[in-house]
Amino acid sequence: MGSISGASPDTRELAPFAQTHPFKLTEPPNVDWKVGDGLSKTPLGRDWKTDEELGWKTWDMAQALTP
Repeated sequence: MGSISGASPDTRELAPFAQTHPFKLTEPPNVDWKVGDGLSKTPLGRDWKTDEELGWKTWDMAQALTP
């Protein structure tokens, strides 16, 4: 993919826009979760919280996309 240093990406590298994909309501990932339950209600939430406590990794996307 092309560099994002202020210029638009090369549109030849992008998939065409799909106008036929309408908005669609779905069930939540955990139908039993309610506001106030917090993260520890589900295994995925507990994993996310553990990762948060280990610290987040960050990177500079401009450098990541430069060959």
